[in-house]
Amino acid sequence: MSAHSSLFIIIIIIIIIIIIIIIIITTTINHGSVYKFIEIFILDTFPSTESHVMHVGFKNSSKGIKQGVLKLYDRRYAGRIRQVNGKATAPLVAADAAYLSFVRQGKMGVFRSALRHIYKIAPERPCANDFHHNQRYGGAEADGMAKFEAATWYECDQRFNTELKAYKQLESLQGSTIPRLYAHVRIPHDVIDQGARDDDAQWDEFLCVHGLLLEYIPGPKLKHFPTPSIASDTLKAVIQRAVDSICQINKSGVLLEKSSNNVIVKDNNDDNDSISVDSPEPFIVDFAEAVFKEDLHKIEIKQLPISDLLATEDLHPRLQLAY
Repeated sequence: MSAHSSLFIIIIIIIIIIIIIIIIITTTINHGSVYKFIEIFILDTFPSTESHVMHVGFKNSSKGIKQGVLKLYDRRYAGRIRQVNGKATAPLVAADAAYLSFVRQGKMGVFRSALRHIYKIAPERPCANDFHHNQRYGGAEADGMAKFEAATWYECDQRFNTELKAYKQLESLQGSTIPRLYAHVRIPHDVIDQGARDDDAQWDEFLCVHGLLLEYIPGPKLKHFPTPSIASDTLKAVIQRAVDSICQINKSGVLLEKSSNNVIVKDNNDDNDSISVDSPEPFIVDFAEAVFKEDLHKIEIKQLPISDLLATEDLHPRLQLAY
């Protein structure tokens, strides 16, 4: 089977998955300790470098159809995490099969522990491609393809857990500074893969797809916001509000880099030419790479020279500087 035909099959599989998500009520949503099924239909997709992000609609029992943003953390998505030699592609059939076999053999649990240790102690953050040919971390060459897929799963899982934790920690800011988190979405493996075996349920942790269902904020990203019709005072006001919002988030213990790509300017007017200074509201999005203040101790200790680690150094000044 050629690479092109394999890629075609993958595309067909992805289309089938999307149809399943649209038509069948299969997505499990977790509101605290309450689990329920909900029908989600796709309206549009957003360009993203990391995760599959979609503009969706879903049925709200009390208010009919509601719009939202569904962000899926799927290792199959051809984003930056999957880059090999500067190019990101969806996995071929052989790669998917290698990963599935790797999981079914019970190797994934041990490998996840190894990945957790490697990512924790490595001087420079590893990437999934480091495991593709086992050039840096050893191992059987035959497992290279499976380990690359496993590493992409691990990175997606880490990003999902980081973003979910950030939204929970910033609950008081939801709806005003950041989008509301409606639900944690989980798509089981037997929905994604129609060839799933009965005993795959024990491995669903590594085979399902997690996601977040978020509030839809209509409007452009801040980097696309300035237009000839926008007054300079309006632009300055929006930028200042965005900076203030990020500072407020940082004070809440979630540390972000300032980026215009992570700011959506919500437009409360229908006519973009009549935007007033008080109208645009900046919302901060994308917390998948956030750092938590509580973790700075570990980060700062990791960056200390060995000679400093042997001494009892007070890290408080360094933590204040890093924060």
